[in-house]
Amino acid sequence: MTDTTYEKVASAAPAPARETARKSLWRLIYEAMVEARMRQAERIVKEYQDLAKRS
Repeated sequence: MTDTTYEKVASAAPAPARETARKSLWRLIYEAMVEARMRQAERIVKEYQDLAKRS
C-alpha cells in the first residue's frame, strides 16, 4: 500500500491545467482583451515598418 502525501497529490495534475481551472471569467476576458490589443499593436508596427521601407 502506498502513502498519499500532499506532494504526490499536488504534483498529480499539471500546473497549467490547475491554473486554467482557477481562472475566473473576468480574468479570461481581461487576458483576451490584452491579447487583442497586443495583436493590434503588432499590426500597427508592421504597417509603419512597411511604410518606412517604401519611403
